[in-house]
Amino acid sequence: MSMTGEKTAPPEPLSVKRNILFNTVGSLTYQGCLWLTTVLVVTLSSGYTGSGVLALAMTVGNMFNPIATYSMRTFQVSDVKGTYSQGCYVGFRLVTTVIGLAFIIPYAIVVGGSPATTITILLYMLFKIDEAFC
Repeated sequence: MSMTGEKTAPPEPLSVKRNILFNTVGSLTYQGCLWLTTVLVVTLSSGYTGSGVLALAMTVGNMFNPIATYSMRTFQVSDVKGTYSQGCYVGFRLVTTVIGLAFIIPYAIVVGGSPATTITILLYMLFKIDEAFC
């Protein structure tokens, strides 16, 4: 319903071709950014310390991601009848993200050792939150 109380028609679905193109461009951009981040860290850091911290951050972030996403995408995509509102899915994603953070932040503090490493891990998790939420 619109703000005036009138019922509005649902938006027209995008074509499969356009969805595939959009998904491909997004996935390639995401993978390119991951590659570029890795290359920049390895190139710009002296020694292997930066690479090791990035690898640790990626490992901890990859532990967080399954908790935050909780395989919800498959269920949401299959809800073609709109049984649950988008707000319901967003709320559930927020809950799973907070649960993931509650488990992983203490772990990151323990394995991080130094404050700089812990901050790097937490920043990478912030990046993973964006991925999990989208």
